[in-house]
Amino acid sequence: KTLEKLPTFDLASHHHVRFHYAFALNRRNLPGDRQKALEIMIPLVEQEDQVASDMYCLVGRIYKDVFLESGFIDTESRDKGTFWFKKAFESEPTLQSGINYAVLLLAAGHCFDTSFELRKVGVKISSLLGKKGSLEK
Repeated sequence: KTLEKLPTFDLASHHHVRFHYAFALNRRNLPGDRQKALEIMIPLVEQEDQVASDMYCLVGRIYKDVFLESGFIDTESRDKGTFWFKKAFESEPTLQSGINYAVLLLAAGHCFDTSFELRKVGVKISSLLGKKGSLEK
């Protein structure tokens, strides 16, 4: 808020500042903080052709936190979180995006035996873990 008061500062042109501000709001979690964080992030991830995977993950994380805080009742937030983690995982497969995507698929009732999508994510996560484990120090 202090930065917004500066006459030479344009918050809209500083994606990194907006990202960290939304991250801080989500973590602080006072009434209205998560909604404000989404209001900051949604235009960012929707206006760009391709954004950093971390930006998609933050939007997914906010929705996942809302879902968890609802006692697993707010399925709309679960599904929106799933959408954004999937988008992150498809743009740049990472353990963070993949594990969160898989967790939300499981929360939606997907099973490894019957869900092609969940198996596909599981295989990619396994591959990422394998690559991580084979790094030489």
